[in-house]
Amino acid sequence: MFGVGLNERTALVIQGAAASVHGLAVRGVYFYEHPGSAEMFPGVALTMDVMRRLRIAAGGSVAWPPDFGSAGTDEIAVREGVVGNL
Repeated sequence: MFGVGLNERTALVIQGAAASVHGLAVRGVYFYEHPGSAEMFPGVALTMDVMRRLRIAAGGSVAWPPDFGSAGTDEIAVREGVVGNL
């Protein structure tokens, strides 16, 4: 499973084999990777163990698709709807 999170007033431009981030300096784009699938049920808070997150700051760029084995990737988890570091 793969996801993209954009801060407001931020743009992600994908062109060829590169992705670049444009916007205010304090903004950025987050890429998320989960090795499995997510199971979601009405009325039940989401729980997903071991997700990898890669942040690209405004003005930065990354190869497309992003390499989650690169430096700058951290691991997070969602437990009962709350995001936290591992």
